[in-house]
Amino acid sequence: MSREVRKAHWPSYARALKREAKNLGPASQEVFQPLIRRAEAIDEPYYAAMALSWIGARMADAGLESTSVFSSAFERSMSTEPEWRRAEILLHIASEMSKTGSGDLQKLFDAAAGLSDPELRVKTFKTIKSRMTRKGIDISGLKTLVPENSEVKIESPKKNPKPRGCKSNVTLGLYNTYEGKTVKDSHIRAVARAAPLCIAYNLRLALFNFPAHSLQSFIEKVESQTRLKETKKQITRLYNSGCISLEKQPIRQSHPDLGLFVATTSQPQPEKTIGLEELLALDSPLCFLMGLGSSGLPGTVLNHVQHHLELTGRKVPLETCTAMGVLASSIDSARKHQG
Repeated sequence: MSREVRKAHWPSYARALKREAKNLGPASQEVFQPLIRRAEAIDEPYYAAMALSWIGARMADAGLESTSVFSSAFERSMSTEPEWRRAEILLHIASEMSKTGSGDLQKLFDAAAGLSDPELRVKTFKTIKSRMTRKGIDISGLKTLVPENSEVKIESPKKNPKPRGCKSNVTLGLYNTYEGKTVKDSHIRAVARAAPLCIAYNLRLALFNFPAHSLQSFIEKVESQTRLKETKKQITRLYNSGCISLEKQPIRQSHPDLGLFVATTSQPQPEKTIGLEELLALDSPLCFLMGLGSSGLPGTVLNHVQHHLELTGRKVPLETCTAMGVLASSIDSARKHQG
């Protein structure tokens, strides 16, 4: 019988099953059956498929037949909504299959063909084919061509519209320093925590160097993975008000819409150090940048911007989400002091 786990714990539960599968000793089909049953009992299809694909890869690595386990993962993936998330889990399954060349590859491509959004379908097909080819897996003889009704031209991402209707001239700018081209949980958590602060303290939110091509699809992803109902409302409210933007251009001294860049850092350059009240007195739009990741803002950004702001007065480094709260509260206090 499977353990009962609260739904909010399914991600960690799936990872726990992965660890258990990895740590199994001399393996046989019977040894893996309890893990498979527990994975199939996960009532969130996305994480059920994820756990099953991990178990399937471990079984294949141990020289055991794993096609049926991957087939079970495909079945769970078909119930995953919204569709972009289904594509995401299919790519995860493809990654696990490509490590050993195991599983029914035709089922994988058939599942990708079931995606209704043409652009998403094309991208998923191409990514799967590329992954299998890089791993040296023979896919000749498989039906791997994108269906005719999927042959659409994938256009370059359109530039995000400039924020409209946003009355604030102060922006919280999150500069992503994580490596990789996929959206991570840390990106989602940061935006989910920033949105209520921006609403509460009348700030814009600008996302720099984020691995997202479309602001709308990224916000939908943040909303779908945010459990707190009130936080979801604030994210939606910030987006609908035009007060959140996805920025791709390099950092210089200023931005045509967001104004003068200010780097928040615990180690400001003396000649660039400035106080918050002095900045607000400039009567200019301001964008306060902070690094999202363990390394803080890159040196290139610190060198390009004209002003550095130290938030604690004691040069104490702060974790990004803590720094966001300190900055928002400090801006509010400085505004009130200025009247």
